[in-house]
Amino acid sequence: MKLKHFDDALNWWENREEIEVNGFPKAKKYTIDEIIERNYNIELCGLAQEEEVILDPMDLIHEYQERREALNAEIDNVLEQITSMLGGD
Repeated sequence: MKLKHFDDALNWWENREEIEVNGFPKAKKYTIDEIIERNYNIELCGLAQEEEVILDPMDLIHEYQERREALNAEIDNVLEQITSMLGGD
C-alpha cells in the first residue's frame, strides 16, 4: 500500500463530514457520551451485514430433498410436454 491509498481517509479526517450509504453510516463523528452509551464499542460505522441462517444438518438435508423433489417434478413435467409435442406416448 502507498500513502496515496489513504487520501480519502485523510481528507475526511480534515473535514469530518458524516457519510451515509444506503441508510448506514460509513463515516460519522461521535461524542464521548455516545461512545460511553455504547459501552465503548468503537465499531459504530460497521458495514451492513446480512444475517446468515445456519440450519441443523438434518434440517438442511430435508430442505435439500424437498427442493430436489420439486425440481425433479418440474423436469418430469417438461419432459412429458416435450414427449407429447413430439407425438410420443
